[in-house]
Amino acid sequence: RRDFVRELASSKTVVAPFGWGEPTIFRDYQTFLAGSLLVKPDMSHVETWPDLYRDGETMVAFSWDVDDLTEQLDEIIASYERYLPVARAGQEAYRAALAGTGAPEAFAERFQRVLSDG
Repeated sequence: RRDFVRELASSKTVVAPFGWGEPTIFRDYQTFLAGSLLVKPDMSHVETWPDLYRDGETMVAFSWDVDDLTEQLDEIIASYERYLPVARAGQEAYRAALAGTGAPEAFAERFQRVLSDG
């Protein structure tokens, strides 16, 4: 596990395709924590809480048919400095979620809203 975390932290980019559902929670969150750039299929159709999957803000999306994945990765590699703020924003958003939305009151409030809207 230590080797995996070290490898992840030294990676500039992590491609995280869908797992059992859109978010690949552990890999996505590990990527955010490591400060690497998360690259995954477009998640704009899914409402998540916390909202961590914002293309171009906290992660980089590619199309479901993977037609643009090579282009995306080539662009990221060629101008990685331009993507560093996105990787940092993803890390900051995840850390803020751990610190803030993890509070029992916030969870209870969110849960009540979901039940009320459903």
